[in-house]
Amino acid sequence: MTDAKTIARRAISLLDLTNLNDGCTSEDVSDLCRRAQTPYGNTAAVCIWKEFIKTARPILSESGIRIATVVNFPAGDTDTPAVLGEVETAVNDGADEIDLVFPYKAFMSGDVEACIDQISRVRDACRSPVLLKVIIETGELKDEEAIYSASRLAIDCGANFIKTSTGKVAENATP
Repeated sequence: MTDAKTIARRAISLLDLTNLNDGCTSEDVSDLCRRAQTPYGNTAAVCIWKEFIKTARPILSESGIRIATVVNFPAGDTDTPAVLGEVETAVNDGADEIDLVFPYKAFMSGDVEACIDQISRVRDACRSPVLLKVIIETGELKDEEAIYSASRLAIDCGANFIKTSTGKVAENATP
């Protein structure tokens, strides 16, 4: 039987501790980075606005905690050149993971090629070992078939992980 401490250590090691609040400050990010390092083990990553990557890097440098940041956030638009600029800045500043908001509006309108183009180009811009996570925005897609198709598309285009929601829309992830 696994004890509670073992379960807690495992659960913590799988979490991304996140601060994407509109009023987030450097002090908030520093605090988040310290809280990600617990007596029971470290979180997998901290997810922060890209302008705070350079704040987090020295605090986390020896911890093994990855730095994730969001791009195309939260709207999930199709301005791929702008998104690629965000990715380039984030990777150059030291991001370990890029969380791309899936261009769900284009997907819902039937423009699957725009989705394929954006995810594939962002995947290429995430130089190894940078991971690409794609946020599907399931609350906006709603329909199980659409969620499955969008998820499959993201994986087929090179996403390392898929995520459910930005937490910034009216309906977020649901069972």
